[in-house]
Amino acid sequence: GAIWIIGEGIGKPSVASNEVGWNTDKALCLAPIGGKKYRVTVVAGTSIRANSINFKFFHQKGWGGEFKNTDISTKSDIIFIGNGSNGRDPGNLGIVNGKQLEAGATYVFEVDLSQGNSKAVLTVNKQQ
Repeated sequence: GAIWIIGEGIGKPSVASNEVGWNTDKALCLAPIGGKKYRVTVVAGTSIRANSINFKFFHQKGWGGEFKNTDISTKSDIIFIGNGSNGRDPGNLGIVNGKQLEAGATYVFEVDLSQGNSKAVLTVNKQQ
């Protein structure tokens, strides 16, 4: 009933003061919003790096239950999911080459598990 983030380039209240990193004790939990959907809201340049991220989602706190690229997909034009040969390990998120998040803008990362843990869908939306 939860999704966790472990990795680089994200932290609450800020990356500078509390980056999650690869320490499972500092995993960041997404908020459940109903319908097997989970959300984290971040501000580029504050709680998420605007130009470089390298984190992934897990369906348990700790190293088990990771969402690899075979388990999660996205149609985002700014965030990609690593496959092991595109600059990120399988399932790790990155920012598309030549793009970056807009500093100061709020982004919502939502993971939809309504089709099951092996068919997760990530959406990334900039708030207006």
